[in-house]
Amino acid sequence: MKEFLHLKLHRLQKCCTAAIVLFCAGTFCAAQKTQSVVQDIVAVPTGNSSITVSWKIPIAIAGTAISALQVYRDTRPISSAAELSQLSPIAVLPSGSISYIDSPADHRDYYYAVVSRIKDTDAGDAQELYYDEDFDPPPGEDSGTLLAVVIPGMNATVTGIHISGGGETAPVAGSKKSSRGEMRRQPLPYIEMAGGRAADGSRAADGGRQITPQAEQAALELIGTRNAAGASPAKQLAPHVFAEDSVSPGGGDEYLLYEVLQKSFVQKKYSAAVSQLERFLAQNRDAAVTQRAHFYLGQAYYFCGDYPHALRQFLKVEQDYPPLAARWIDSSLDLYSPEK
Repeated sequence: MKEFLHLKLHRLQKCCTAAIVLFCAGTFCAAQKTQSVVQDIVAVPTGNSSITVSWKIPIAIAGTAISALQVYRDTRPISSAAELSQLSPIAVLPSGSISYIDSPADHRDYYYAVVSRIKDTDAGDAQELYYDEDFDPPPGEDSGTLLAVVIPGMNATVTGIHISGGGETAPVAGSKKSSRGEMRRQPLPYIEMAGGRAADGSRAADGGRQITPQAEQAALELIGTRNAAGASPAKQLAPHVFAEDSVSPGGGDEYLLYEVLQKSFVQKKYSAAVSQLERFLAQNRDAAVTQRAHFYLGQAYYFCGDYPHALRQFLKVEQDYPPLAARWIDSSLDLYSPEK
């Protein structure tokens, strides 16, 4: 019940955020003469331990200039000035900066916002970028007035991004940790994989791998005590969207996948995402797009509570995304309950 309420609250939040965006977009255009914010913010993982945040600086307005840019980071979307006021900037940059490289210490999903500090100037109406050469260097939070305007999708990211590999989520060779913290043997006795046939020789219903009774028993023994005294209850992971699918591509299979994700997965309509992704995968697709589609299908099953089907999808791409798939495979095993 709590998970259902959680999902409903998230959907309601997204609807409210969309309404705020539409309202702000309408009023923001009328306010362009007196205030502007940075635009086209994008955050993408770079390497195994960093995230690059980039943006565009707005066109100059007569009588004002940007004296500094402040970068904010949170584990939840930053969608209002009130939320911004609860945070401290992770960086204060010169006014001409157009990017920042962040190095989070963990693999959680992060959201970013970039806001400017404004000061009065005698500059004319020339259409140039805001840039105050006298102020650079160094920038500081005490120069100018903070323009606490947050517009999701413009100067605040709407998709969580995390570093792509290494660190604490990388699997240890020969072993894995369960949610209870103890080491478990790797791999589990996952038998009868060739040809996608069950133990009696019949073809699997979905053409995928089958778990033998021995492997199923081992898995049940592994997860059966997850609610024992002193054990931390397993929690669902946050949805993961690949950087390639965070912006609209030019066309082809990548665009078709992007459309499917925007209509269902991104809106947390996971049952619809299952149906749409299965239809998408029924056609021959580009290899890289197919891999990502299988991973999204696994997530859709996962958030529907169908952990066995989710596990099969994650196993299909575990060689393509080793650290990432390992996290979702572990979580699917920890959350699965035979009583469901």
